[in-house]
Amino acid sequence: MPWLNDKTEWKNTRIVFEISEEKNQTIIGLTHIGLVPEVKCYNVCEAGWEQYFGESIPALLATGKGILFDDQYER
Repeated sequence: MPWLNDKTEWKNTRIVFEISEEKNQTIIGLTHIGLVPEVKCYNVCEAGWEQYFGESIPALLATGKGILFDDQYER
């Protein structure tokens, strides 16, 4: 995340995956403990997690190629 001034915002945070089964399907949830609205990167990080889990991982499973966050933006 090169755009962040404070590179320590994720320090002492935890990422927890919750895996369960529902109607013969695997459900994977993610909680980023410590990522709260008061953290400067909150909106960007929340959107990033949504992009990875909502678009990239499903694309990877369906096509063999995920969608990288950087692929969405011109350099």
